[in-house]
Amino acid sequence: MQDARTARTGHATIAEQYWPSTLVTERATAISRTPADVARACLSAHRGQDWDRLRTLFHPRARIGTFAGGGRPEESEKALTRLRDAHQDFIYHADVTTMVELSEEAVLLDGRVQYRDGYGMVDIERCWLYVVRDGLLYRSAVYRSSVEARTEYEVRGSTLGVPD
Repeated sequence: MQDARTARTGHATIAEQYWPSTLVTERATAISRTPADVARACLSAHRGQDWDRLRTLFHPRARIGTFAGGGRPEESEKALTRLRDAHQDFIYHADVTTMVELSEEAVLLDGRVQYRDGYGMVDIERCWLYVVRDGLLYRSAVYRSSVEARTEYEVRGSTLGVPD
């Protein structure tokens, strides 16, 4: 069954190119999501530790930055492993307090991270930049400030300086 985009263009959607047909409907729906929609869906899956659901929100060429991984974008499966491992410690918690769309493809999230270091619990402010492509999370990175995140996006663009 063709979706409206495939019927109109005669070309397969990105979802049809990369995922089994059982996921095509969800992936085709993803194309109409705003960056904030994608961010909310990712946060919901992350908070619920629903790693399979979170994986479905990643673009096939995603590079995902996690606090536990130092913040720079890396292979999505490696990022998921880091998230799972971080959640093994009951102290670890990331919380987003504000979300601002920077463009039709990017959203900036401000919040806090609680984690354990060698001396006890640490609570710090962090910012996340999510870049969305085809309605899926394409790039993300973690920053110390929103100024740093905005600057990298303006200078390096949607890849955040990390090639596919």
